[in-house]
Amino acid sequence: MAMDNDRGMSDIPIDEDIDMDIDMDTVLDIDATGTGIDITRATPRLAGLPAELLELIASHLDTNGFKQLRLTSKRLCISTGALFGRRHFSDVTTDLSAPSLQRLQAFSTMHPNLASHVKEFIATTTIKPEGCNLGGGFLWSRDQTTNRLNGIPTGFLQGWQATLKGLPNCKSFSMVRPFHYHYSLFLQGHVDFAAAEGNYPILSCSETFDVMLKVIADASIPLESFKLNLNNYHALEMACVDTTFLTTQTFLASWSTLKRLDISVQVRNAEISNYLTALITLPKNLESLSITLSGGDSASALLANLARAYTDGTCAPALKTLYLEEATIPQRSLSKILLANRTSLQGLALHYIQLDEHGSVALLKTLRDGAFAKLTHLTLRYGLETRSDVEAGTFPPWVRPRWRLEFPGISEGEDRDPVCGKGFSYRLEIRGGVARSTVVFSGGYMRLGVVLQRLIDRAQVV
Repeated sequence: MAMDNDRGMSDIPIDEDIDMDIDMDTVLDIDATGTGIDITRATPRLAGLPAELLELIASHLDTNGFKQLRLTSKRLCISTGALFGRRHFSDVTTDLSAPSLQRLQAFSTMHPNLASHVKEFIATTTIKPEGCNLGGGFLWSRDQTTNRLNGIPTGFLQGWQATLKGLPNCKSFSMVRPFHYHYSLFLQGHVDFAAAEGNYPILSCSETFDVMLKVIADASIPLESFKLNLNNYHALEMACVDTTFLTTQTFLASWSTLKRLDISVQVRNAEISNYLTALITLPKNLESLSITLSGGDSASALLANLARAYTDGTCAPALKTLYLEEATIPQRSLSKILLANRTSLQGLALHYIQLDEHGSVALLKTLRDGAFAKLTHLTLRYGLETRSDVEAGTFPPWVRPRWRLEFPGISEGEDRDPVCGKGFSYRLEIRGGVARSTVVFSGGYMRLGVVLQRLIDRAQVV
């Protein structure tokens, strides 16, 4: 488990065994001139204050101040234990190496009260000059011909299962590939990336993702959220992924309960597109979907697959929030997805997306006319469109010309409801000498239909 100094286990007091020299009546005084606490002055004792007041006091303290508050007396340490757990141990991060899993097991054994507050399990890694260590310390047997894993080592499986048993409320999992894991150090020549993923006794990110799904399913964990973040620059290596596992009953039992799914990958081919489509459509009541894609036509095919799944009943329409970024999207596919979820959709965010020609206004009209009764949050940022009315030879055949979506005539600034503080805002940002527009709507006194009509009237692709 990767923990910084603020969260190191050596700093965690064991509530049951704590033995302090400070008297139980020792008290604290909030320093009104700073962010810390002053334990040198005697004020009315805090140990007997209601939990609500203690939480309010702790909310104004930084990490070190909060630790000092807890260490003042055993009673305060116990009474603030739940808040401390929620604030500093909502997630754990590991590279799944043997030492990391052992530290996690020790943490959950020594501090079960804190471990009960862990809600998210994050698997990630960094590359150092001497290499990376994702899944290190175990013997990973691979087929000599395909280089595919022959199975999960018994020691790894037992170690991870023991770790998960000590985290009873952990139902969210993430596989995160740091940006520099693919680019910075690799391009600087500090590591042999191909060797690290092919020949070293460690896991690649794609292998880790596949192993995670199997361990979670084997542990019968009803998932609440899952994040697959390869930072949009790296594709799933499908040779490392067991696609047939998605049809097993153990996987379906865990995955069907999923409420939130976050995917950031490069969709390099149709195989990846079809696999991701299955991941998105298998949950019975997926409420939040976030997709960051690159990959051109294959990424567009994924959105088209989702549109078919929502319209033919394969996927239950229950989305409350939809976030799309850096994707090339067929407007008709996106409109079908939105219309299928019109009764539940509450928030829509489109960042850096590229629609087909005339797709921007068509999308706005879909939102205006689609009776989205619960839609109260809308963000459109840096929209782009492809164009067909371009002189031949202006661009190379492999380049798709793109134009910016702007709303000239709408003044920058905010139009807010003075009561609830929500409304409509529009601004232009200059990046690289190019003006780009951002539109944000958040409930309030101005009806969404009125806002959309203003945008439709002013929309211009330039």
